Amino acid sequence: DTTSSLMNWALVHLARNPGAQEQLHAEVAGALGGGPLTAETVTAGRHEWLPYLNGCLRESHRLTPSIPITTTKVLDAPTELHGRTLPPGSVVGLDMMSAQMDPAVVEAPLEFRPERWLPEAVAARAGTPAEVIDHRLLAGPFSAGQRMCPGSRVARLEVRAFLAQFVQDWRFRLAEGTPERIAYKAGTTIMPDPMPKFVLEAGGEGGAAQA
Repeated sequence: DTTSSLMNWALVHLARNPGAQEQLHAEVAGALGGGPLTAETVTAGRHEWLPYLNGCLRESHRLTPSIPITTTKVLDAPTELHGRTLPPGSVVGLDMMSAQMDPAVVEAPLEFRPERWLPEAVAARAGTPAEVIDHRLLAGPFSAGQRMCPGSRVARLEVRAFLAQFVQDWRFRLAEGTPERIAYKAGTTIMPDPMPKFVLEAGGEGGAAQA
């Protein structure tokens, strides 16, 4: 569910932001040269491979996290957080969304800007209050450390491989009449519901098909 949610929301954001989609297409086309993905291509360079693609996924996760509240803990003793004392038995959860939508640390938080996550942008905010958004626990839906999803590496490769091949093969946009606000359902993860329809154009040329 987490992988599906991440892919679905990434498609929605890229369909709504043609400039970002074109930049990603150029990056992927330059790396693949129109050819198919291979295991060597996908695993080469790890996070250094297709940095704009990684930025698109990270920005999609910032705007629409698959799991807005992840790690939870029941307090077994009085605990002070931000000047407030919480009694034993209180349930505390890690809110993935609020910090990443805070205009004090994210410029134009409602805008889809994958360039926020390029290496030079991350380096530029190091040592500032804005570096909180680069914390490992906020970086993706699979958590980190001992609580990390055991399938997270496979899931990340799957998402990157799918988007890279899809963006190389197709240009896409949301079908006419799609509402500005995409409805969603909250289950194990947050999913678009219903998933909006897309208009696809093979290679950016020729006839269009709706899917």
